[in-house]
Amino acid sequence: MASQEILRLLENLHYRSAPTDKSLATPAEQTLDLLQDHTVLLEAEEMLSERSRDKSLDVVLRARICAMLGVINLFLDTDVPHTWRKASIVVAKAQGAGLNRARNIWRWIIEFVNEGKLPLHSYCYKRPTILEDEDVARELRERLAEKAKSGFLKTEDVCDIIASDAIQGIFTRLGVNKPMISLSTAHRWLARLDWKYGKKMNGMYIDGHERDDVVAYRDAFVNRWAEYDRCFHIWNNGDVDATTCPPCNPLPLILVTHNESTFYQNDERKTRWIHQDSRPAPQPKGEGQSLMVSDFLTAEWGRLRTSDRCVILYSLSSSLSLSNCCTAGRLALYSNLERIMTDTSLRRSL
Repeated sequence: MASQEILRLLENLHYRSAPTDKSLATPAEQTLDLLQDHTVLLEAEEMLSERSRDKSLDVVLRARICAMLGVINLFLDTDVPHTWRKASIVVAKAQGAGLNRARNIWRWIIEFVNEGKLPLHSYCYKRPTILEDEDVARELRERLAEKAKSGFLKTEDVCDIIASDAIQGIFTRLGVNKPMISLSTAHRWLARLDWKYGKKMNGMYIDGHERDDVVAYRDAFVNRWAEYDRCFHIWNNGDVDATTCPPCNPLPLILVTHNESTFYQNDERKTRWIHQDSRPAPQPKGEGQSLMVSDFLTAEWGRLRTSDRCVILYSLSSSLSLSNCCTAGRLALYSNLERIMTDTSLRRSL
């Protein structure tokens, strides 16, 4: 068979009949044919010009189409002739790229002429994952919620959940072959399922608030406060209207409240106007020294004070010293508190 084929070819050559090659053209041969067919390039230039005027195109695709137009225009320009390679390099350099971009422009033009394909890209486009299936996402969310309630959730737990029989059964039903996933994939899946890494937020504290002793103390406090409340002044638009005191206590009760605030040395606002040429200055580490401002307040007189000093326990201790119902130990305690509070008020007034 081979000898007969050779004889046939020799006979065709003898009669000046060239053999026909039925194999597909190589990319290099397609490029050479395209360079010689200026009509096809002109048609491609017209179609690309029309597509470039589409305002819905994104920046990347528009830049690629403009690069293709630039190469075709430079190649077809008879006044300033450029070779195909030189035209591609000039356009690539104009876009701040190099030879790799020039080769890509060649490929984009050939694909557009032969197949009508535009040089699309995948920037900012999310790749579809198995999480888009509702059954997989629901099962995975339930498993993650159960794991988070029982303890600390890790990315390794996601890998174990995917390798479990329940998830693999869903994958088999969907025709997905994914026996396991990597830690980086587990991290991305957690983000897609609305999980984020951070400190755990504290909710309402409920431990111990329903104990019997706590409930008994709360009830006793409320009942005692209800008795005191009948002896307080009632304020109405700034006017004082004292309630009728019960016979057991003819004097009204004065409610004295305590309030305090702590100020830190380095507790400053974090946002400010900053000039673009300014440089960051070194900042002290930590909160720094603290100053606690404490005071006793009354609704009748405001701050509990006399003259320029805060009066905390002076009158109370004086009255107690004249009373026979207090022991010496309690008098010493109130005197010590009076000395501390008076010393604090003197320092504050300096």
